[in-house]
Amino acid sequence: RLPLIKYVYNGLKAAAQGVYSFLKRMAVSMEAVETMLKDKKLNADDSDETVACRWLRQHEEEWTPWIPSATECVAGQGLVAKNGSYVLSLLNANGCHWCRPGWYSVSSGDTYICKPCALGQSQGLPGQEVCVSCDGGRYSDGGAAESCKLCDIGFYQDK
Repeated sequence: RLPLIKYVYNGLKAAAQGVYSFLKRMAVSMEAVETMLKDKKLNADDSDETVACRWLRQHEEEWTPWIPSATECVAGQGLVAKNGSYVLSLLNANGCHWCRPGWYSVSSGDTYICKPCALGQSQGLPGQEVCVSCDGGRYSDGGAAESCKLCDIGFYQDK
């Protein structure tokens, strides 16, 4: 017999958002537990895994709501269309991808979207939630900049 063990990991939400969302929704009723225990008693030669799998096959309506949807993006990600381009609406979304450098992730209802960094900002890393303002003497002249450029000789940027 295996002991009942509770696992705890403080960083689970950041490390595995899909698993975190699944576990947050997971709720096994006492009736379900009793059903599996009765099944095990009737089929003593079956492994615990076999009994659990049998319950899963017979009770899809109970556990499928635990599964996060493909468009439940997490911080650092954004909605994408089938072709992989970022979209701003769930209506056009097919899934989630990490925001690429030059873009940042922002909450939008129950999901996240990727937006390009504004003029004067950049982001050199993927999956970030903020863009960084260019330092004095540097600029970004277009949206979605991965880095800020040095000002040419005779020019400056102080904002």
